[in-house]
Amino acid sequence: MQKNSIEKLIVFVVMGLFFGMSVISLSVNLVEKSPNQQNQLKQADVNIIQTSNHDIDFFDNAQELLSCDPLAYLGTEYLSDFWLYEFILNDPGNLTCICYEEYMRSMVGTWTNSRNILACPYIGSQLYEICPETCYFAEIGGGSSGITGLSMDPTTDELYGLYGVKGSSSGSDLYNIFPETGEQEFIGSCGVTWIIGIAFDSDGVLYGWSNSTDNLYTIDIETGEATEVGSLGINLNYASDGHFCMEDDILYLAANTYTGCYLYACDKDTGACTLIGQFENNTAFTLLAIPYWSNQSPDPPKFTGPDYGKPGVNYTFCVRVVDPDEDAIYLLWDWGDGEPGEWFGPYASWDLICFTHAWSEEGTYTIKVKAKDEYGAESDWVTHVIIIDGRVPNIKISKPQRAIYIRDRKIIPFTVPVIFGDIQIWFSAEDNLSGLNRIELFIDDELKEVFTIIPKSWMWNETTPWKYKHVIELIAYDNASNNATKKITVLKFF
Repeated sequence: MQKNSIEKLIVFVVMGLFFGMSVISLSVNLVEKSPNQQNQLKQADVNIIQTSNHDIDFFDNAQELLSCDPLAYLGTEYLSDFWLYEFILNDPGNLTCICYEEYMRSMVGTWTNSRNILACPYIGSQLYEICPETCYFAEIGGGSSGITGLSMDPTTDELYGLYGVKGSSSGSDLYNIFPETGEQEFIGSCGVTWIIGIAFDSDGVLYGWSNSTDNLYTIDIETGEATEVGSLGINLNYASDGHFCMEDDILYLAANTYTGCYLYACDKDTGACTLIGQFENNTAFTLLAIPYWSNQSPDPPKFTGPDYGKPGVNYTFCVRVVDPDEDAIYLLWDWGDGEPGEWFGPYASWDLICFTHAWSEEGTYTIKVKAKDEYGAESDWVTHVIIIDGRVPNIKISKPQRAIYIRDRKIIPFTVPVIFGDIQIWFSAEDNLSGLNRIELFIDDELKEVFTIIPKSWMWNETTPWKYKHVIELIAYDNASNNATKKITVLKFF
């Protein structure tokens, strides 16, 4: 009974004090503050790669194969002054020496997808990698058998070697050779004597030609068994190498015959060969390599950019694209708002490439981007979702209300919040588009706490002697950086 009398006395005293003061109004402001702009990523400098002037044909194989140029390399036998030449396929009478290494003569070899030549000495086993542009060569390693023919499957990058033995009862032996070590794994015997050279076509079919029969054969890479295709129509001597041009899928033979050294184009379906011309100075060659490479698609772009934004604001999106072949790159963007896309470029592989875009209306948009190289091979699409939100969040303070509170208990409605002792402040907020990010709580412009789980409460247990008028302020931010502010002025004693 005594406690209730004291509380009533306090209420009457407060009411008397209040009517002797100016009425304090409650102010509620919904303010959209200036957006906190994200730091824009500076567009990277990109190196422009000029596309080749050569016309390129594409092949619908497991890997698209294309000719680098109608250019070929020839490795000479031991009687020549130079060991590596280059020439145009339709002009064998015009050779250009590019490498001179006396101990590298009489090599057999093949072009590879790494754009170098793998070679080993004729009837030798040591494997080398040779860069024809620099004449640099590196010794890899070797196996137990001598090799008279070498070829790499352009569809699998598997390397095969063959040892053709004159007069052998078992014929010629086929090996799988590991290009990283030079080690050999025996596959089987072909059953044909003295197959002196082998070459893969663009479909990964292995062919070989015999110095004993002057015939063309297909060779099973699983068993080594040879199947006759037909007569070459050439009287072969030793040291005759060949290679397929992936542009026309024709077998070219650098043939050492009993009448001279010539270049032939051979039909892989019949074996019949057509003379192209005689080599300059009637030079004999043990190695023929015709450049090609497998055109690999660019990797899917690596995407960075914001997840949320506002209408009418430019946002920056960056991608980094890697092309396994280091080809020039082009980008196609689809911003999800109906604007037509176009290819931009060229850019260099590994460059950071940045674009900006703005959306005029609110909504959820799916951004898509993909890359293609200078030969038309395309990557998969990469997608990124952005929510464009122009509305501020809704925020509410549910406690204190316009009432008198004593020790966190509501006593009686009043025109302004009046608080005696500690009080639990309750509030909530929501955003239906981009979602709520956080709420910041201030007392008299001093940040007290940041909340990310909503609804939330905060215990106000601070005392401010000789100061009874205070402002409670809450600012709610959504994920698009829109914000709304709620303020109330209260009287707090003790």
